[in-house]
Amino acid sequence: MDLSEEENVERMTNGQLYFPSKARLDELRTAARLWCRRYNATDDSITGPCPQREELMKGMVLPGRIYHQLSSSCCLGFFGACGQGPVIEPPFRCEYGFNVFIGDGFYANYELVILDSATVRIGNNVLLGPGVHLYAVAHPRSVAGRATCVEYGS
Repeated sequence: MDLSEEENVERMTNGQLYFPSKARLDELRTAARLWCRRYNATDDSITGPCPQREELMKGMVLPGRIYHQLSSSCCLGFFGACGQGPVIEPPFRCEYGFNVFIGDGFYANYELVILDSATVRIGNNVLLGPGVHLYAVAHPRSVAGRATCVEYGS
């Protein structure tokens, strides 16, 4: 399977087999890690709504983002979409960010991890406890499939 960088990203977001080690996906994961590192470095003595974290959610835009329309929501640029009043207690980890769509009134306690190779939709008024992990990625189960180093969004 010989794919361009754009085809590979498109296959990932559509739940098809793709190569996670291609350069464009490495770039996007690195940008997401940097955003999360910055988010997690905010003042952790503040629980609940935090102006510093809200500003990060408003202002961080992943470089070269071409697959999703930017919205005017509070999480402009990092998440695919984000409703009003989200609270995500640090530490928080996310693989890409642009495949995550969050409704109004979302609250996540400490240690939220989202692997968003495919779309992750979180509805309105969702509350997550500590240590929740949301995985939208899988690997082939066969030995031969794993040897190809591909995965797919699920």
